[in-house]
Amino acid sequence: MAVASTGLLAACTSGSTVGDDPAEECAVKFEAREASRASVITNSTLTDNAFAVYGDIVRTSGGASPRQIFDGTQVTHTADGWSYGTPQYWFPGYSYSFVAVCPVPGQNISDLNYENNRLAFTYSPSGYQDASDVLIATHRRRYTEGNSSTVAFKFHHTLSRLNFVAQVDPDSEDDVMIERLALTDVVTGASYEIIPASISSGSETDDYTLGTWTLDEATRGNAFVREEGILLMKGEKKDLFPVDSDPLIVIPQEVTTDMEVEITYHYALSPESKVVTSARLFPIANTNHGGKWDAGKSYTYHFSLGANAFVIYSVPEVEDWKDAEGGNYVITD
Repeated sequence: MAVASTGLLAACTSGSTVGDDPAEECAVKFEAREASRASVITNSTLTDNAFAVYGDIVRTSGGASPRQIFDGTQVTHTADGWSYGTPQYWFPGYSYSFVAVCPVPGQNISDLNYENNRLAFTYSPSGYQDASDVLIATHRRRYTEGNSSTVAFKFHHTLSRLNFVAQVDPDSEDDVMIERLALTDVVTGASYEIIPASISSGSETDDYTLGTWTLDEATRGNAFVREEGILLMKGEKKDLFPVDSDPLIVIPQEVTTDMEVEITYHYALSPESKVVTSARLFPIANTNHGGKWDAGKSYTYHFSLGANAFVIYSVPEVEDWKDAEGGNYVITD
């Protein structure tokens, strides 16, 4: 909900240089710039969802504590466009700070707190299929008369995305059926905090400080366990975690020496002959991307199996995690 500012008017009048009257045409408006994927939300489906805004206001001259004016206010899309309900306003001589979260925090986020420009929360999905992307944007502005432009939130991914692409080794004599697949020793819960950066020059900034995860070691365990039949035909490559339907989203972290991909499989024509094997992820991660998963990055690991009891990795793909399509969504009062 939007939080009213005590002593600040809720209607536009002629603004004074510094005071209790808002500037003309002064409603605070938001824009989701370069809106991106949140779990399976894309730019084309963003209008079916909402994001949340937190923000406060303080006299630029100082001498007072920030006063909160947005407290998880939902910005939604209707037939009339984007709206967040009762509008807040720009007041000359005041500085504004905003943090936006997309999508609106759900069951995976708890202990959410916004105070003195700082947003903090705990992220703890119950399993990889319950995990969703968390996008964050910030904005800070020293408001002066005539600068009532839209707040253009530039959302960025705070999490990492993994994919595993499997294929049958060319030297294998048969197709392969994966019975069980697991990734071990991954931290699945953490806390996050972010603060809009101070304005070093000009009148506004989209930069931020902190923007970091603090891992909860008590949640270290399996990132996922899949116990289902996955048939790999000779010559076929298969995405095991396609982004459009079954993404694997993880908290940014170091790839430890204990992380392993555990696989149980059998040859298609010999279901009684099981092969149980595992392969450490650290060597290839350390060699190819610094031994860690960074926020906003997508990591694709290719492996083959079937010729013997070993899992053979090829060079992984590391890319910025972003959609192929762009978007610009104006949030009106």
